[in-house]
Amino acid sequence: MTSQELKDSIVVLDFWATWCEGCVSEIPAFNRLEQKYSPRGVKVIGMAVQSGWARDIRRFAKLYKMRYTLLVGNDDVVSEYGVISFPATYVIAPGWKLHKKYLGVSATKAEDIQRDIEALLASKR
Repeated sequence: MTSQELKDSIVVLDFWATWCEGCVSEIPAFNRLEQKYSPRGVKVIGMAVQSGWARDIRRFAKLYKMRYTLLVGNDDVVSEYGVISFPATYVIAPGWKLHKKYLGVSATKAEDIQRDIEALLASKR
């Protein structure tokens, strides 16, 4: 999957790590977002960084029943996106424009992201 293939999509891009307890706690919420919005063309992507090799991440994803797309990032990707802590979640509008950035974990993060997605979907009509 390339950024070019995603340019016309709404993307929820979550930078996470297997050792990050806050990241792990958010997995069910991202699964729900994937289930609810993928039929409407929204892409939920987890960018695993500092978490070992792809096979390690696959085992982790299976254990935690992660249902959204997972990619493996490196320090260059982290630097390019300006990620300074985990989790860092970006809601990206069509045209690969940053709509909103969420740092850390919060009780309302999933609902806030859902509102962002709904607003972006409404603006696409």
